[in-house]
Amino acid sequence: MRLVRSHGVRPPRNLDAESGDSVATPAGAGTASGVSLPGELIELASGIDTLNMSGQAVVNDLLRSQLADGKAAAHEANSSLPFRFGRTEFEIEPFGMGKYPYRLSRPEGVIGIHPDSVLPTLRIQPRAEFLHGVGPTAAVEWFRDIFEYRLGATSLSVSRVDLHADFQGWDLNAEDRFRLVCRARARATYEDDGRWTGFTLGRRKTKTVSARIYDKTEEIALISKAGYVEAMWGPRHTPGERVIRVELELAGGELRKYGLVTPEDVIGAAGAMWMHYTSSWLSLREPTGDATKSRWPIAPEWVQVQRCQVGQDAYGLERLIRQRELATLEGLAPGLMGYVSSFAAVLGTRDIEDTLEVLPAFLRNYGESTDTSFADRVAKKAKRY
Repeated sequence: MRLVRSHGVRPPRNLDAESGDSVATPAGAGTASGVSLPGELIELASGIDTLNMSGQAVVNDLLRSQLADGKAAAHEANSSLPFRFGRTEFEIEPFGMGKYPYRLSRPEGVIGIHPDSVLPTLRIQPRAEFLHGVGPTAAVEWFRDIFEYRLGATSLSVSRVDLHADFQGWDLNAEDRFRLVCRARARATYEDDGRWTGFTLGRRKTKTVSARIYDKTEEIALISKAGYVEAMWGPRHTPGERVIRVELELAGGELRKYGLVTPEDVIGAAGAMWMHYTSSWLSLREPTGDATKSRWPIAPEWVQVQRCQVGQDAYGLERLIRQRELATLEGLAPGLMGYVSSFAAVLGTRDIEDTLEVLPAFLRNYGESTDTSFADRVAKKAKRY
């Protein structure tokens, strides 16, 4: 993969979270008005892809003891183990979550717990699949209900939010980096064997704002569990054609500039934030003879990016989960075929049916010799999926 770096200028000042007005637009930046739209730029999906939160609550001595015992048992078993947190069953991991000594996981997301007051009590990371499946408000309510049932009053604040929009029919390439106007100094262009794969703008470590514009189809081809994304795109998606994602990452400190603290604040302002940052912080321009790029007109494609509806869409959790299951099976197929064909070669069988007749007895014997039956292994792995 080839990486090319370039540089720009500094970040914005103000945002009207109610109206979505962009207050710090550079002089002569241009607006959506009066710009004709391109023929076919299809918006497939948009919304909140990451909504990481912190929570403040009180961990009593009983829960403190249960967490310590649960993690010790998981460490001894060298595996995650069931752990009941209130009325909800999680898996407690043998390792922590960054500075948080206890990590609980479920398909809906991951929770880090720190029983002392040196950090916020909770670190919450809902999975993207859950956020898209039920919508961000329902996802927040699901976690809040769990915390308040077990811990009592719990205050939640957002530590990071990612907003995204996915499009087809957009012919971006590496040379388009010269058309980007961005207030971040750090820029990077990524290519793979001469093929453009993405831009990054800004640095995550600044804990303010950063962005990515990249080939999402290229990314999900490398991730076996990302099949749900295509289900989210739905019937408007044309398989085999490139999908471009525009993604904004806003850290908690950036959100606080605009008085956005709680999940409800952030979710409610998602559309306003999208319009603000795709207007005054980052944009794609149409080159003219003017030496000042910020005076170039907004590119027609970018007008459509600005206008996309980033909000409360829920794409149906069951449909997304089913698509993920299919993608997981596709990922397992090469290994499964390799192991079973090797088994057949050693055994001397020649077709699938003859091989599978012998397999049950072989696996039962192996389970008895290792004191872990096939059913036990399935039950353990089923919780992960």
